[in-house]
Amino acid sequence: MYEGRWNRVRYFSAIFVMNFISYVIASIAGATIGQDAVLTLQVILWLVSIAVASIFVVKRMHDLDRPGVHYWLLYIPLYNLYVALVLLFVKGTAGPNKYGEDPLDKQLVSKSKNEKENIKKKARTNPACVECGRLNNENAMTCDNCGHSLIING
Repeated sequence: MYEGRWNRVRYFSAIFVMNFISYVIASIAGATIGQDAVLTLQVILWLVSIAVASIFVVKRMHDLDRPGVHYWLLYIPLYNLYVALVLLFVKGTAGPNKYGEDPLDKQLVSKSKNEKENIKKKARTNPACVECGRLNNENAMTCDNCGHSLIING
């Protein structure tokens, strides 16, 4: 549960979604049940949010190559503002660290796969070889005649 790394976007998105869900639940409860029950529900939501946020913070700390116990720094008044800003705005450790692979590397790998697919699609739409002019199979990556690459750059 506490293993792995989260980049800034994933961390911010998770915190945002968690707070939004808490707000929606509290708003609906406020409109439908009494004030005493709303206060009890808000305390329960607050406790659940602290538990869930601890997972988010630890994963983000791991991305910064910091141990998860640094989570407790968020309970030091004023210093917690600094820690919160670091979690939101400081880029994580580049490459793998002792807590796992770089989450941005995974995104780059998926982007490069998408780019390769786009290149293949471009090659399929223009199977004629620019070197010898031969018309090739639309799935071919190289010319059957001269071996020249059919991939169109750009």
